[in-house]
Amino acid sequence: MTISTLDLRGSRDQLEPRRVALDPAVVDVVRGILERVRSEGDAALIEATRKFDRLDLDAKGLRVTAAEIDAAVKACDAKTVEALSFARDYLAMPAPVVESTALSARVVEVRARSDRPSVTSVTVAESGGNWYVTGARTRNIDLVSPEPGKRVHSPVRVTGTSTAFEAQVNWEVREEGAGAGRKLGEGFFMGGSNGQFGPFDAQLAFTTPSRPSGTIVLFTRSAEDGSVVEATVVPVAFE
Repeated sequence: MTISTLDLRGSRDQLEPRRVALDPAVVDVVRGILERVRSEGDAALIEATRKFDRLDLDAKGLRVTAAEIDAAVKACDAKTVEALSFARDYLAMPAPVVESTALSARVVEVRARSDRPSVTSVTVAESGGNWYVTGARTRNIDLVSPEPGKRVHSPVRVTGTSTAFEAQVNWEVREEGAGAGRKLGEGFFMGGSNGQFGPFDAQLAFTTPSRPSGTIVLFTRSAEDGSVVEATVVPVAFE
């Protein structure tokens, strides 16, 4: 075996990363555009788009039409639409986006917002051509018990492991058909914090349900704006 040696002594100048010089004139133009958009809003944006992109937003309009939204929904597969609707309407995530659908044919991975790192895996099922959500999981809130479909009564004991900002995991017990903000009981318990997993063992008390089934929803909130970041949702039957 032959080992070749490359002598780079004296070549440091050639190996230094190249620094790209920005044209001061371009920088001034961009800075001016940003300042005008901040102060004048849409009018400045429309003018700059017409000038630099040759697109007349006055004619096309800034608002996405209902027809365009309907066309986009129809172009998206049904299970993805169902998972996003669940994240937005049931979990009250601020602007959910799909992370991936590659994990499983029946799992859609969703982020609460495009810049949020945590992923909620929404499980879906199909019946008669219609998709519906069966639950959700986030790795940061690992609920061990009760298991999905378990019969429970108040107070219900929940156990598992979690990690969350300041260790706080929020919970809600909802009956079937109840969306975000409608619950039989709510509160929080403590687990692990800031990337370190810790056990939780809590009793969740809730009022008498009027329907035979519902869900236990465990979730964390953003320290920035209080919106839902991730969630574990387990369906249960009420005794």
